[in-house]
Amino acid sequence: MADESGYDAGSDAGSDASLPSSEISFVEVKKPCEVCGSNANDHAIMTCFLCRDTREHIYCARVHLRSVPRMWICEECRMNPVVVNNVAPVDQEAAASSSRITYQVADSEVVNQTMTSSDSGNQISATHQQPPQAHASPVAVPMDTSSSDNQQPPSDSESAI
Repeated sequence: MADESGYDAGSDAGSDASLPSSEISFVEVKKPCEVCGSNANDHAIMTCFLCRDTREHIYCARVHLRSVPRMWICEECRMNPVVVNNVAPVDQEAAASSSRITYQVADSEVVNQTMTSSDSGNQISATHQQPPQAHASPVAVPMDTSSSDNQQPPSDSESAI
């Protein structure tokens, strides 16, 4: 008689030979969601691209997603300095004297990038939410054209007077 697994202890029908007792079969047991603890809805579980250990449902994650992304990085790996800086310095002395780049990541997208140059002391900030202005010059100063005091510069004939 067969048990629940379908194994019939008294029947050798359908098998070529019995397995030796020293052979072990492995069954893959998937790790559950770390937030809710459930193995349900395996198609909706994200696995961390870096550590391959953290698993979360798309609806249990801090930011709810509509589908499982191709590359998802868990919070613990995101907080790792090597991941945040995206590069590891080769030479510590050269790294100390060169520019430093810091990334702030939200939802796997770079939101703000700040680059500080240690040589000039200038700080340059770029935010992806602000569109670049056409023909902007670092020395150009915007002029208020709504004021009636705004006059044209004198022509050559007026400046000679």
